[in-house]
Amino acid sequence: MNIIIENKPIKSKIDCVAYIFNIISQLLISSLKLSEIYDGEGPLQLQNMSGTADGWIKIDCEGQTIDASLNDLEGIYISECHYLILENAVVLGGRRSGISVVNESTNIHIRNCDISDWGPGDGVYDPYLGLYFVNGFVGNYMAGVHLLNGVEDILVERCYIHDANLR
Repeated sequence: MNIIIENKPIKSKIDCVAYIFNIISQLLISSLKLSEIYDGEGPLQLQNMSGTADGWIKIDCEGQTIDASLNDLEGIYISECHYLILENAVVLGGRRSGISVVNESTNIHIRNCDISDWGPGDGVYDPYLGLYFVNGFVGNYMAGVHLLNGVEDILVERCYIHDANLR
């Protein structure tokens, strides 16, 4: 393999991967651990966090569980954020959704998350209509990852979204 990038010879696949990893690492303006910004109680609120195209903000949840109750609309609320990476979260609960990305948030990446047990818990399924009803109303806007109000360029990858709480 004879590849030259920026006048440097790349002699192996390992050199190529190391080079790409170095480039990607330089694009992070800030890397945070969840424990630095979250006390472990209730939903996680991420509001007005903005990186840039040249420097993203990365939050590594390190597999920590965010446990929202049915009184909370979502487990993680992302609002008016830009160039944000959220990784390795375990999200339980939320009456409407596990993760909500709202209010013109852009360039959000959600990776390697386990999202489950969202929903009101008291829904009734009507097989004739194919709809869930909650307190007599159609249960709408419930999802593992909920996108609303002008969000753009959202990437959800390698996430396990399962076991909604609609029964």
